[in-house]
Amino acid sequence: MAGRRSNVTPELALKALQEMNNYREGKVYRRLLAIAKSAEFKVGDVAKFLGFSRSNVSLWIKKFSEGGVENLKDRPKGHYQSKLNEFHKQQISQWLVSQKDADGVSVHWTVKKLCVEIKRVFGISITHTPLRLHLHKMGFVQKVPRPAHIKADKKKQDEFQKK
Repeated sequence: MAGRRSNVTPELALKALQEMNNYREGKVYRRLLAIAKSAEFKVGDVAKFLGFSRSNVSLWIKKFSEGGVENLKDRPKGHYQSKLNEFHKQQISQWLVSQKDADGVSVHWTVKKLCVEIKRVFGISITHTPLRLHLHKMGFVQKVPRPAHIKADKKKQDEFQKK
């Protein structure tokens, strides 16, 4: 059974070869090479020889024929936008420094309590890890108390320190 014919015309292959002069190495160069060689050989054979999947080579052919070399370039991936803006960060910073919540009540802050307070005051639902990362970028560090043994006797420790 014969392999699937590629839809690479000689004009498209020539265009790919011309574009290859602008890119001497990298992903775009290898993709253009795969497109150009698909005019001479079967897509599956080209893909196998160059180490790509046949479906990727077919996709690159389609993208190149539709939009040229710009469609072969990788797009920036981006990140989720932060839920907290600068105003929120300033308010949170004031709460942490003053050790008081939005109502002025004294609080020993934990990240969990801070998540609840942000939800209550700003209506923003943020989880533990992103909030902790925000706090770290703002210059705050979580204080962890020194571990104490369960059977430690506080009176004996105080007497030992006095001597």
